[in-house]
Amino acid sequence: MDMMGTVVTQIACGRRHTLTYVPETGRIYSFGSGSCGQLGLGNTDKKTSPMFVPCPFMSSINSRSPRAMEIDGTSHIVSRIFSGGNKCIVLANKINSQPASLKPIDFREDGMLRSILCLSNKLTEKVRSLNAKDSIPHEVEVEMEKIFSAAACLNASFLLPNHEHFTTSPKKHGLDMDQVRDTFGKLAHISNVSTIQKITFEYSKLFYLKKLPSIQINTVPANLNDEGMN
Repeated sequence: MDMMGTVVTQIACGRRHTLTYVPETGRIYSFGSGSCGQLGLGNTDKKTSPMFVPCPFMSSINSRSPRAMEIDGTSHIVSRIFSGGNKCIVLANKINSQPASLKPIDFREDGMLRSILCLSNKLTEKVRSLNAKDSIPHEVEVEMEKIFSAAACLNASFLLPNHEHFTTSPKKHGLDMDQVRDTFGKLAHISNVSTIQKITFEYSKLFYLKKLPSIQINTVPANLNDEGMN
C-alpha cells in the first residue's frame, strides 16, 4: 500500500520492522523484516511497503465504526501501538457509553507525558541542594539514572534552539555547548556523594558499552582546542 497523503498518528519501530496506525480507518499497517512473524501477516516474508495487519480483532473495511474492534464480543478501540526487537504490542480500550472519550493517542500533538526525559534546570538545582550525606529522593534517583544512561536523553537536554538542531550531521552536532558547560559546571559542584556516584556510574556505562556512535576523527582536535581556549 502506498501511504502517501495518509494521516498517520502513531509509528512504532522494532529491530527491523515498523508499525503505523491510521486513525481514519482504525487500521494498523506493518512493513520491514518478517523473519520472526513480527509483521502479524501470518508469514515470515519481508515487506517493502506497508501491509494491512489482519488481526482477529481489527475491523473490516466495510465496518460502520472503522476504529472499533471486537474481542470476545466486546467492542474495543486502538489506544497505542508498540514495537521492539522482533515483537509488537497493541493496547486497546473497551468502548463504553461515551466512545468519543476514548480517543487513540495522537503523537502529532505535544505532551509532557510523551516528551523525552531531559536534564532540566529544576532537576539540576534539586540535586545541587542535597547535602553531602542526604539520601537521594527516589524519583530524583530514577530520573538521573534514566537520563545519564541514555545518549538520546542527554542530547535532547542541550539541543540548539529555534530548530537549529534539524540541520545536524556527523560534522555538526546540533548541541548548545555553552549550555552543556554551564550545566555540567553546576553538577561538578555537587556535594552529595551518592549523587556523584550515581552520575559517574551511569555515565561510564554509556561510554563503556559503546552506546554512543563514533564521531569523525577530524572533529576531536577542534573540540580539544575549544576546551583549551576556556
